[in-house]
Amino acid sequence: MSTQHFIDSDERRQQPRLQRDEKLFIQITHCDDDPDLIDTTALCSTLDVSAVGLRLQTERSIKSGLELDLWVNIDGRPGKYFLSGVIQWCEPDKNGYRAGIEIFKRDNTDYLGWYELFS
Repeated sequence: MSTQHFIDSDERRQQPRLQRDEKLFIQITHCDDDPDLIDTTALCSTLDVSAVGLRLQTERSIKSGLELDLWVNIDGRPGKYFLSGVIQWCEPDKNGYRAGIEIFKRDNTDYLGWYELFS
């Protein structure tokens, strides 16, 4: 799989983005507005990743502010990365929706390994 860096004129990230098409599961862990959404799980794919966030493609709109657990499979690496994060934005596109996730540095996650891999 090729990895490319790119810079967007609307760039808000402090870290460079790497274009990656990886599979991941997301699970909603916190939602004040709709507690029934908690534990909802969806299969998604990444569009790009950085050491502290990722942009994903999903079939459903995901509300900003939702907290998530993520299990990301990185092609060519054994196992999955377990991460936690929050939806920063979500917008429609021709294939469904794109969403931006900020990854949290939390105990009991693979944050440090992820950060080292993509920084």
